[in-house]
Amino acid sequence: MFSKLIDRCTPEFLNQLVNISLCGLHSIEDHTPTHFDSGNRYMTDILYFTRNYNSVSSVDASFLNNGIFLMQIDLSKYKNIIFDFGGVIINIDYNLTADAFKAMGLTAFEEHFSKAKQRQLFDLYEKGEISSDDFRKDLQAAFADAPSIIHIDTAWNAMLLDLPQERLDLLKQLKKTHRTFLLSNTNEIHIDAIFAALKKEKGLDDLSDYFEKVYLSYKMKMRKPDEEIFRFVLEENHLDPAETLFIDDSPQHIEGAAKSGIHTYLLDVTRESILDLFAADN
Repeated sequence: MFSKLIDRCTPEFLNQLVNISLCGLHSIEDHTPTHFDSGNRYMTDILYFTRNYNSVSSVDASFLNNGIFLMQIDLSKYKNIIFDFGGVIINIDYNLTADAFKAMGLTAFEEHFSKAKQRQLFDLYEKGEISSDDFRKDLQAAFADAPSIIHIDTAWNAMLLDLPQERLDLLKQLKKTHRTFLLSNTNEIHIDAIFAALKKEKGLDDLSDYFEKVYLSYKMKMRKPDEEIFRFVLEENHLDPAETLFIDDSPQHIEGAAKSGIHTYLLDVTRESILDLFAADN
């Protein structure tokens, strides 16, 4: 499989890959600023390649207009696929929520929330350990002049963008050939807003057309990247981790899944979507 990948790589990419291999570097964690210029396009390709090549069948040599290559999943290797939601299926922009709270007067919002490292409040809310009312009150308390609940919800939901129909169509097709699952770190306010939009825009009551089961962290009282949430999904559905692929856009979640023995693919939403991962003839 590796030779198949190499056959389809560009000469520039291969030269960089050889240099990395000669250094004995085999994973993204091995690369440091002393090894390469992270702004170099081909080095960025190598990081992407080394993180994901075990899960893919080919490197697409037909370059995009920005010169980035794409990788495709080898579906024959898996019986089960677990998808993240935010960033992978529904588009999100965390900056929009930060900007909305700043506009209301909470100028230090980044100190309270970031994608990689969350304050305890957000962890508790995603695990369903505090109610939506308590979550709102805690956010209101951070302001000198507390905004209304409606304004809190509007700002909190600002990060939620569109859910492309093409991705739903892909998920429906994958469900015909594979056991597919959704596993999301999320919360009640977001899910209420998302499902209201799905009902209004697409006439959907739920996501059962696209997944065998939907797992939401706040209902499970567990969250990624903790191994227990991955073990729960595996055990409840009698899934063999060796036959299971997990797709997420957060490195820490990928690491948690890998510790459970699940194959992983780290989606780089700046260069690809799930539409790029699956060939039309897979």
